[in-house]
Amino acid sequence: MPTKPLIDHLKCTNCGACISICPMKVYDKEDDKVIVKKPSECIGCRACEVQCPEKAIGIIDLKEEKKVEDELKAELKEEEKKEKVLEKEIREVKDKDEKKELKEELKKEKEVIKEIEKEIKEEKNKDKKEE
Repeated sequence: MPTKPLIDHLKCTNCGACISICPMKVYDKEDDKVIVKKPSECIGCRACEVQCPEKAIGIIDLKEEKKVEDELKAELKEEEKKEKVLEKEIREVKDKDEKKELKEELKKEKEVIKEIEKEIKEEKNKDKKEE
């Protein structure tokens, strides 16, 4: 199972317990701060997570993380399809009231799309921050 170790530096006291316990030597200290030096070496044994007295370490399952991102992208694709259908309907409809309703629906659809795009961006930023 591909994994990625993360350190919550707000909780971490830099005690080095993770450095001592890790069988793969994933952690190290730089400028008196514990860091994830070799994340790709993590085997997901969770010894560091258990040993950490501050509960500042988490092991992320990369397959699960990718699944969340893929689901968001699929949802975005569906919403973009709905947006295109609404835009086409707006162009074709003649009735002003119906056109107004469709425009309101389109506005809401665009908000949904923005929100999903924001979630995808947050997922990607979370990945970068955690590394």
